[in-house]
Amino acid sequence: MMSRMDEKIIQLWRDPSFSGSYRGIKTFQMFLKTDKNINVSEEKLYSIMMKDPIYVMHLQRKKVNRRPYYLSNVGELVQSDLANMFPYEDYKYFIIFIDCFSNQLNLQALKTKK
Repeated sequence: MMSRMDEKIIQLWRDPSFSGSYRGIKTFQMFLKTDKNINVSEEKLYSIMMKDPIYVMHLQRKKVNRRPYYLSNVGELVQSDLANMFPYEDYKYFIIFIDCFSNQLNLQALKTKK
C-alpha cells in the first residue's frame, strides 16, 4: 500500500506541466527538491517509482544482437521506414531515411504510399 507522499511523487512524475516529469531518478530528485521542496533520497525515490507500472515499463529495454558493418562512403548503407502520421493538411504518411555512414536523417511527408 502506498502512502500519500508516494502517490504525490508518482503523480508529479506523470504530470507533464511539472518540469521534472518523465525524467531519470537524479533529475527528478533535483526538480522535486528545487521546485516542490520535497527532499527524498535517491534510493527511496527509486523504491517509490518501482511501484509505478509506467516507470517500470520504461526501464525494460530489449538487448538486440546486431551485426557489425564497416562503411567507407556516404550512401553505402541507407535504412528507411514508412509510417502513418496524424493527418496534416493532405499528408498521411512519412518516410524516413538514415544514412548509416554519416548518421544523417532525412524525412519526407507523403500524401499517398505511392
